[in-house]
Amino acid sequence: MQIDVRGRGIVVPEEIVGEMEERLRSAVSRVQPPVRSLLVRIVDDNGPRGGEDKRCVVVASGSGAGSTVVSARGVTILGAVGAAAEALGRTMRDAHDRRKARSRSREKLPAAVSMEPGEAPVP
Repeated sequence: MQIDVRGRGIVVPEEIVGEMEERLRSAVSRVQPPVRSLLVRIVDDNGPRGGEDKRCVVVASGSGAGSTVVSARGVTILGAVGAAAEALGRTMRDAHDRRKARSRSREKLPAAVSMEPGEAPVP
């Protein structure tokens, strides 16, 4: 899986990029269909004023499922990435479960039967 990490208005220290990637990989490791790439953007909303202002936006692209976008905030870069990783994993699992339930409900539908007016269905 390809992971592209970039900061906007903030320098992302090289020392934490590996930890960020590990958290994100772990969050999507069991997701089906598999994730092919993650685009990660770190933004410092408040600049030097501090506070819970680090925002992490993740765009996950997979095969056949389109793209999934999540965003989370934290006091630190790793805190924001951790929260975004949890949200991404949860969002992708929920989407997978919905697709699976939809396909199961389609399998249970009876085939259409053509009948003449007044004719009773055959059991």
